[in-house]
Amino acid sequence: MKKDKLRTGLDEKYAHDIHQLFTGYLQMGSIFSTVWIDGQSLYFGSADGAVYALE
Repeated sequence: MKKDKLRTGLDEKYAHDIHQLFTGYLQMGSIFSTVWIDGQSLYFGSADGAVYALE
């Protein structure tokens, strides 16, 4: 896959509309943050505005 292309099918689904694409990402609860580890816990922020911790 070339780095300058969206995954096959995404171009057609979002009709090259970047705003609609990111709205879809936000609705999925995508993770856009850097993941960090503290002790035995893994933390990350999600597109829904929450910070999650996994042990």
